[in-house]
Amino acid sequence: DVYPRDTFEHLGFHIFAPGGDPVAETPQISPAGGLKTDPIYVTMSTTTDGATIYYTTDGNEPTEASSVYQGQFLVNETTTVKAKAFAAGYIPSATATVSYQFPVVVNSIAELRAKPTGDTYAFKLATEAIITYQNDNRHTKYIQDSTAAIVIDDYNGIITTTYQLYDGITGVTGYLNKYNELLQFVPLANAPAATSSGNVVTPVERTLENITSDDQAKLIKVMNVTLDATGDFTATAQNINIVGSSVVMRTFVNTDYADTPIPQTPVNIIALGGQFNQAMQFSPRFLSDFEDAPLALEAPELEITEASGQITVSWTAITGATNYKVYGSDDPYTGFTLLQSSSALSYSETAGSKRFYYVIAE
Repeated sequence: DVYPRDTFEHLGFHIFAPGGDPVAETPQISPAGGLKTDPIYVTMSTTTDGATIYYTTDGNEPTEASSVYQGQFLVNETTTVKAKAFAAGYIPSATATVSYQFPVVVNSIAELRAKPTGDTYAFKLATEAIITYQNDNRHTKYIQDSTAAIVIDDYNGIITTTYQLYDGITGVTGYLNKYNELLQFVPLANAPAATSSGNVVTPVERTLENITSDDQAKLIKVMNVTLDATGDFTATAQNINIVGSSVVMRTFVNTDYADTPIPQTPVNIIALGGQFNQAMQFSPRFLSDFEDAPLALEAPELEITEASGQITVSWTAITGATNYKVYGSDDPYTGFTLLQSSSALSYSETAGSKRFYYVIAE
């Protein structure tokens, strides 16, 4: 008997009866095994005249006490089907075995992220998630719902459906793996057409100190970032250190900010959370994800003088300031009172036994 290349199910079996009864033909089971995303109907056949096919769906070896195949039957959960042909005057056939795998349904990305990793486990995200970014490199897609986010690493190009940014996607099927602690969802089947479009996902504000593993693949806005690099962004992925932080900015390949100058002043950056081993990362998607961070005004340097019973507090103008608030107190432990709010660069009042001041530039 000649079987297709990479046929394994008959290894270890051989029936040979020289001079004796012939062997019943092994049943053919259709469809072929593997991952199925929708319920299937299973059919069986044998070329041995008058043969009866007995089968099981619990993994046990078929006998003449097993179920008799009388026509197609429905399979809608992970099942191993075994079949064997019996006929008068024939030795029973070898056992045909086909396994069908159906994904476990999960109803949120948070639930998905809690599942075990490895390609022996398949999952179907039955609820809608929103695409916050996609890149031709490895056909990656970042998806997010109200509970969490995850990156789809489609390196084999399994998903061929076309989507737009902020489309809703429902019914993604795949398995989980980790790449240096970054959890990824690897698709096993194409996904349906978008179930919605034009959705709004608001980035969650983060400081460099509070980015955690829970932010993996999530759309975040990292506040007040000073990049420790000069020159232009490259078209290839690059790591850029952050001044005063162990967090790294990891760029995507082929973005619209490639070959543009790296900001030299503090910026707020909309990005996707990432991780490499124990180091937290974030990755901006577009040039428009960079925005200038409000500059922190310098503190006024005060000078205090006394003349003719008057105390005058004065200071030089602060770049960017349009208003100055003057606060005073006889006892700072009991609090300060607002004395003046104006664009003036000084404040005067009658001298007392003691006085404390501070000025805020706005």
